[in-house]
Amino acid sequence: MKIYIASPYKRQKEINDAICDRLRAMGYDVFLPRSIDVDAVTEDDMRFVAQVCYREIKQCDAMVIVHPFGMSVSCEIGYAICLKEMGRDKTLILYTAGDADKSLLYSEAMIMPYINFEAESIDNLTAFIKDLDNLSLMNKAPPNLPTGTMSR
Repeated sequence: MKIYIASPYKRQKEINDAICDRLRAMGYDVFLPRSIDVDAVTEDDMRFVAQVCYREIKQCDAMVIVHPFGMSVSCEIGYAICLKEMGRDKTLILYTAGDADKSLLYSEAMIMPYINFEAESIDNLTAFIKDLDNLSLMNKAPPNLPTGTMSR
């Protein structure tokens, strides 16, 4: 399972690292945009970072959204929602860092209906992802074939 962490990567560095490290330790393929390691100041650098992020969002199975977030993360969420609307299987998980106020977020009609799960802790987040992965593996397993003689 491939997981994309959508989060302000400077302001939320510690929580991003904690989530990323925990998920990688569990064996997941995790993409954290900070890993691009480009200080996106010029228009060309910004476009490069955006293209890498959009490609990774397209390829991911799940997106962990770390709240609070700003406009760039809102764009990442919007792209994931668009892919979902086009039939791509994407699970959107909201994780609120610390004691951030979620009250304004709950009125976001363009985001909240698409959130599949709200995690209250990193333990809660990782348990949900593990359950999601187990369910995904069960759904991908070949069906039990009947035993006995098969007719032609």
